[in-house]
Amino acid sequence: MDTYKEQIVKIRRTGASFMLSTLVWFCAMAITAVLILLIAKLAVIIAFLLFYGAMYITQRFNIEYEYILTNGELDVDKILAQRSRSRLFTIKCADIEAIGRYQKGMKLGEQVYMCCNADDEAYYMRARDKKGKPICIVIAPDEKMKQAIKPYLSRIIQREAFEK
Repeated sequence: MDTYKEQIVKIRRTGASFMLSTLVWFCAMAITAVLILLIAKLAVIIAFLLFYGAMYITQRFNIEYEYILTNGELDVDKILAQRSRSRLFTIKCADIEAIGRYQKGMKLGEQVYMCCNADDEAYYMRARDKKGKPICIVIAPDEKMKQAIKPYLSRIIQREAFEK
């Protein structure tokens, strides 16, 4: 029987990203004002380009992660501005070496993928990528995703998987 489950996690904007977004728009307006005073003929074209660039940059702060489970393989994609999608990694659930509750500030290793909000009910998973390098991922699966992942884990990991 084929298994397919997907879940999207939207990353909430922080105060820092909001301030950075505001700074980008402020700079675009300030540069436009200066250009209107200095180069009136080209100011409209340059202003259009500046505002388009500011819009493009600030939309890149809208981040989502999509977890896709297909027949025991977990894919995690990063989606920027609901347009651009990139695959972060793919792991086989059978190759997961450890699962546990994630607590803020945990030391998880060198290569860590934080694929959820910091204050979500998150779990870490230690595994190896397709090249054999150790990775650690932090995800916030919903109950349906947890139940879909569990049968593909090794028996030892299944017992402790997603415990509270």
